[in-house]
Amino acid sequence: MVRATISDVAARAGVSEATVSRALRGNGKVREATRAKVRRAAEELHFSFSRSAASLASGKTNRVTILLSAGMNTWFSSSALQGIYEVLAPQGYDLVPCVASSKRQLKDFFAQLPDSKNSDGMIVVSIDLNEEQRAELRELALPSVGLNTPSQGCFDASVRIDDREGMTQAVRLLVSLGHECLAFVDEPARADFEYSASVRADGFRRAGLECGLDESRLVHVAMPLLSHYESMEEAASVAATKIVSDSTYPTGICVRTDAFAVLLIDQLERCGVQVPRDISIIGFDDSTVAPVAHLTTIRQNPVALGRAAADRILRLMRGEPLPLPHELVSPSLILRRTVDRLRRS
Repeated sequence: MVRATISDVAARAGVSEATVSRALRGNGKVREATRAKVRRAAEELHFSFSRSAASLASGKTNRVTILLSAGMNTWFSSSALQGIYEVLAPQGYDLVPCVASSKRQLKDFFAQLPDSKNSDGMIVVSIDLNEEQRAELRELALPSVGLNTPSQGCFDASVRIDDREGMTQAVRLLVSLGHECLAFVDEPARADFEYSASVRADGFRRAGLECGLDESRLVHVAMPLLSHYESMEEAASVAATKIVSDSTYPTGICVRTDAFAVLLIDQLERCGVQVPRDISIIGFDDSTVAPVAHLTTIRQNPVALGRAAADRILRLMRGEPLPLPHELVSPSLILRRTVDRLRRS
């Protein structure tokens, strides 16, 4: 059986080959009636439009690179990818996910970028770029969008959760419940560079001072890289030990993520500490584990953030103006069972 060509479709539909190309790509200026006629002709001839051929003709790859700071199977990464896919896939774009979990890997990624010519745009998730990497993007004139990155200055556009506002909500709740000594507990980082959740510790400290707490009553339980531990459970055990042995004994705790908060609660209870009777705990994310654990938390929506980032990169690749290039999204406080009023002895 002879395979149909674009010329066959054009002849069947009574239009030019250029019109067939624009109609089937879905991103050209073609009347809807003409587009429908071309698609009908293509279906009748069992014509399969070659995206590679379209890319050669247009100079575009129809691909968008997604640079992630953690594995693609984490709650935030997978949810953000879902949101990005929902916007870009219907427009004919493929996603090219890449993971950089160290400074070395990030440096290698940017070293290979000029030669790869693998995409029409880039969405960077959570990672803060250094000046050399920013200059690389500017030199390549590659449209870029930051998704939950610590700063917006690296990119043509960005969308991110307001981490500091989230921590302010958490701290104000704990103070309103009578807690006078608070702690922020880090989750061991998977990557050795600055990324979005890193700003939460600073937000916690600022919020505590604004609420009138003395610096000595704000404890930061810092954790080294995950590679220092056998598992997250071991890291949570170390964090719990630091909390119960601290001379100030914080009774209100903010944890960088829900996942680590749930592990920390388990380890604290192994030490005889009851949540929320003895210590109140607030997570961050409202990930899938939070409702199951009845965890009070700060909610963000990575699927919606992914959609917003994808919409921005789509407009940038098309050369369209952005009414709001950089957007800071307010999180919301979700009350569950892991916080309570301070019980004074």
